[in-house]
Amino acid sequence: MGRVKKNHNERRVEIIQTASALFKEFGYQSTSVNQIIETMGISKGAFYHYFKSKEQLLDALVELFVDDVIKVVEPIVERKDIDAVTKFNLFYRTGGLYKVENLNRIMVILHAIYDSKNILLRDKLNKRSVEVTLPYLTKIFEQGRAEGAFNLDNAESVARLVLQMAIPIGEYNAKLILELKSKPENIEALDQSFKTYQTAISRFLGVSEGLLQIYNTEFLTKISGGLNEN
Repeated sequence: MGRVKKNHNERRVEIIQTASALFKEFGYQSTSVNQIIETMGISKGAFYHYFKSKEQLLDALVELFVDDVIKVVEPIVERKDIDAVTKFNLFYRTGGLYKVENLNRIMVILHAIYDSKNILLRDKLNKRSVEVTLPYLTKIFEQGRAEGAFNLDNAESVARLVLQMAIPIGEYNAKLILELKSKPENIEALDQSFKTYQTAISRFLGVSEGLLQIYNTEFLTKISGGLNEN
């Protein structure tokens, strides 16, 4: 029986998944292209057909995860049966919980992109996250303005501001999460960070404090519990 041929995308995803598992076990810097090739039993030529370098592979891993998060939250934005405030809260909390439920993938990505050698990739990821998320958040803000729930003039400009503000906060949170195993007290700083971001968004949108709930204690419990299991 001949070897089963896989289509281009299946093989590409398989390489990404194998690399992700190796990055988790040995670390991004300590995992070589040869190790990925040997684990999969493919030729070097086959690997370089899909990826020019390990850095490009990491880039693809990150992009795949961003796309997976969008697939989870997109149906929320398209719902017609809920108001904008409920939709906004679900959008953030569902995306956040999905990330926590895939904490192993998140930790692989964080350890890799927060290496000093990968600053350019981190910048690219931040910009991509803003551009990919912007249309969905804009749509929620436009609905909120139409309903009279959000006090804003330009939904897209405010959405972009909210997302760009999340970049330095996200980098601060990533540092806290990476140190959480050795510094469990960081969970309190994470809680305060999320609350501060939530308060800032409430003021941008002109809503009363407490109306927006982009996370809850379950989110932090899952982060802490997930790290302790590994």
